[in-house]
Amino acid sequence: MFVSGHVVSVPTAHASGIAGMSVFLDPGHSGISDSSITRQVPNGRGGMKDCQTTGTSTNDGYPEHTFNWDIAMRVRAALEQLGVRTQMSRTDDDSVAPCVDQRAAAANAMHPDADVSIHADESGHIAFNLPIAEGQVKVPTTMMHNGNFDIDGVKLMPGSSVTGFNLDAHGNGATVDMSFTAPAPPEQVRSYYVDQFDKQGIKVALTGETVTGKSKDGSPFTIYVSPAPGGSKGVIAVQSKG
Repeated sequence: MFVSGHVVSVPTAHASGIAGMSVFLDPGHSGISDSSITRQVPNGRGGMKDCQTTGTSTNDGYPEHTFNWDIAMRVRAALEQLGVRTQMSRTDDDSVAPCVDQRAAAANAMHPDADVSIHADESGHIAFNLPIAEGQVKVPTTMMHNGNFDIDGVKLMPGSSVTGFNLDAHGNGATVDMSFTAPAPPEQVRSYYVDQFDKQGIKVALTGETVTGKSKDGSPFTIYVSPAPGGSKGVIAVQSKG
């Protein structure tokens, strides 16, 4: 479906029987960088390493530490709705975070059923092993390199920004939702996508506020665009096959 990547090994959720379990969530890196994060601490393997780092970022400046924090908060909310007790390795995304050895000590003290570290690397892979789901997802590598989204060569309208990403897994596939903002009126944004898909040889339909179609591998997608201050806001939803 995606030129630069596709959803693979889509996880199947198993929500039953997990109430009362515990999960330690470690959103990687630190929200703030100062001289303290370069001090050397034990790495748990007999060596030493920097206390912490702020991670990488996209070309347009979206930081990895913020991406990790956002994903961790979403996972935490979903787990707690299912009765799972959670603990975070850091309390926010706008202060200096605990060192790596402190995070390990906190996880060990909790004795959780699962210890989940969340990072985003340039390969576009996110791997996880939770009480409710296990598997591996590959998101578009362009999204990790420059904050852009890519369906068969069609990217976000220039000047757009990614504001959220969600994966809803089920037995025969998954729905990938990405929310965004655009600097133009909704009708102009919708026309942009219709034109771009046409250039790629992909037939789409424009109905009201929604552009619908199928990618070259047959995955249905929907682009919903509505008014917002300064332009538009929207959601791109792609139903990926398992």
